[in-house]
Amino acid sequence: MTEWKRGAVIVVAAAVAAALGLSLLGSRTSARVEPSAVRLDAYRAWDWAAWSAPQAVARGLPSGLRRVAAGWFWVGAWRAWEREDAGALRRALAWTLALRPEQVGYWIEGARMLAFDVPQWSGGDAPQRRRALEEALRFLAEAENVHPMAGVIPLEIGWLRGWELGDLEGAERALARAARLEPSARQAERLRARVLERLDRSKGAKRAWATHGRIDPAVPPGAPLGSEP
Repeated sequence: MTEWKRGAVIVVAAAVAAALGLSLLGSRTSARVEPSAVRLDAYRAWDWAAWSAPQAVARGLPSGLRRVAAGWFWVGAWRAWEREDAGALRRALAWTLALRPEQVGYWIEGARMLAFDVPQWSGGDAPQRRRALEEALRFLAEAENVHPMAGVIPLEIGWLRGWELGDLEGAERALARAARLEPSARQAERLRARVLERLDRSKGAKRAWATHGRIDPAVPPGAPLGSEP
């Protein structure tokens, strides 16, 4: 039995045990079980059938057990990454994020694995890199569904679309969303100004630079990326 299957069996068994324990302990214990933050219809863009089983299990687990199980599967994701096993990585990510979707860092790190590491394992030619970027963007679309107020997610989408995929229009839309949220507003407005310049929208770029100047007056317009104090 593979490692991820062993983990799935453990989590399923834990879910059954938890459900039995709750039924025996009654409603007083049930009140302490937090409902999963995951909506069953939330995971559409990242279109892997692997989502359904982890979600069903996650909804039956107490929050503390979900955190422990998510950590176990996150370690499994890194082990899959070390083995360069894309299928195992995807399955581990699905379990990790069904169990603990509130952890934004899991979404960002998972997207970067999918975007940059997975295509390298199979040669990394241009079509493979594009498919990997598109997959990572679907993954981040799920993240934004779950975390609509986390500006770092549309910031990551904007970077991938504009600087990796060459989709400047899509990048501008994502960065505009990120610019309305903290703590990503400063960097998002700056990147958006760059994108608007590349789109030859000089008025929009000037407005974006002006907004950035109000947020971060220490960095002048047009300063190289990475020059923040």
